[in-house]
Amino acid sequence: LAHSLSYCRENGDRNGEALNLANLAIAQGELGEVHSADANFLASLGIYRELGNRRMISITQGNMANLYKQQGRTDESMRLYEQALLGIREVGDRRAAANILGNLGNIYRHWGDLKKAETYLRECIEIGTEVDNQRLIGLGNGNLGDLLLDQGHLTAARACLSHAIEYCTETIPMAEGAFKGSLALLEAREGHMQRAFQLLAEGEALLKSGNQQ
Repeated sequence: LAHSLSYCRENGDRNGEALNLANLAIAQGELGEVHSADANFLASLGIYRELGNRRMISITQGNMANLYKQQGRTDESMRLYEQALLGIREVGDRRAAANILGNLGNIYRHWGDLKKAETYLRECIEIGTEVDNQRLIGLGNGNLGDLLLDQGHLTAARACLSHAIEYCTETIPMAEGAFKGSLALLEAREGHMQRAFQLLAEGEALLKSGNQQ
């Protein structure tokens, strides 16, 4: 990344420079280099603003929000997601909008604003279906299923979690494992203990396998 960044700078490729700065920031965030990640994200945003690249401004804001969410900086994360969503709607990138909607839905769920969370998650699923994206459909349904399970809407939760597992099978094993764990909890609430233990074991095996990859 550092070599690619230097190359872009030497050749005056400002879009490439901004993209490499953002990618470097993502890598630094994963390594826990918080201050460097923040600085490179802001530098990337500055270049995209100079260039007037509205789509990449929003994408970068979304990536910053992902990092802040992982760090527990929920207020900053939500503010950036909302800004990113506004911009990405303006440029008409439906897939990117769905990703942001899913993240916002989860934040509002954990904040206790369940009505807003459900609205965002349902729109995420709707867009995922429109663009035929299995990942968006699977994660959206799983997160909505967890929300409905929290509220005690077991029939609706079962439908969403079952759809999530179907769409995540063999594509997102960690998510499939998590959603099987949620479905196990639902089965236990309904008194189906044998099925609950089976799902729990399957979910734990998927989570373990995903962690080892």
